[in-house]
Amino acid sequence: MYPNTIPDFRAAVLAYVPDTGIEEAFYAVQSAGSPVVQAVGVFDLLGPVADLDQDGLRLLLGAAHLIASGGWHGKAGDAATMLASRVGDLT
Repeated sequence: MYPNTIPDFRAAVLAYVPDTGIEEAFYAVQSAGSPVVQAVGVFDLLGPVADLDQDGLRLLLGAAHLIASGGWHGKAGDAATMLASRVGDLT
């Protein structure tokens, strides 16, 4: 299962260790005070990554769930599509 509440999502963001190449951008997302900014940042950073590990995929799906549920930043449709297309990749 992926983190689908704000407290669980925020804890997962803080615990996640990103792959080489996105660390600096990800650490900026981790330091954001707003869960909305964190979720959108995670979605934007991890969404294009095709070969996420399971922790990264859970984090991405949690972000997509929260964005789709909240309609954040006009990305609800994209987030719902991402969630539907990649949730089957969880093991």
